[in-house]
Amino acid sequence: MESKENVTPENQKNRAQGENWTQEEKDLFLEIMRESAPIIDEILLAEEPAVQQIITVANVHSEEIDIKIPECSRKTQMVFPPKVDKEQNREKKNKLAGKEALLRSNIEFKERSSAMLEEEHKVKIKFQEQEITHHQLRHKLEIDILLQEKDKKKLELEL
Repeated sequence: MESKENVTPENQKNRAQGENWTQEEKDLFLEIMRESAPIIDEILLAEEPAVQQIITVANVHSEEIDIKIPECSRKTQMVFPPKVDKEQNREKKNKLAGKEALLRSNIEFKERSSAMLEEEHKVKIKFQEQEITHHQLRHKLEIDILLQEKDKKKLELEL
């Protein structure tokens, strides 16, 4: 740290602005700021409570946007009125439209997939019914063949 005797007025001005500080000085300053922050907040809140008006604006997309307007006081002068960013509104609109489209497409996809599963189930049942009738006819034919062979053997034995 520099001694106070060696500090020139120009250098003193820069040090007052936070330039040419040592790390120890910076750490000490930050520690003091952290410790004093709650005290300053209490003082500011006790002096004048910040009253905000909430204005509800109807949006084009049937949504409501709340805009908070702080009251002007001696300490806080509003230079510019709060404004709603058009680009931000467009982004929200696009996000909502994108989300709605995604949800709609997901619902349509699920409906199509359930219809396809239902159709597949019907086809499987139809195939199983055809398989069962095929097996029944096959067994019937096998029984007929066995009966005819039995009759044939009887006839051969009689001759």
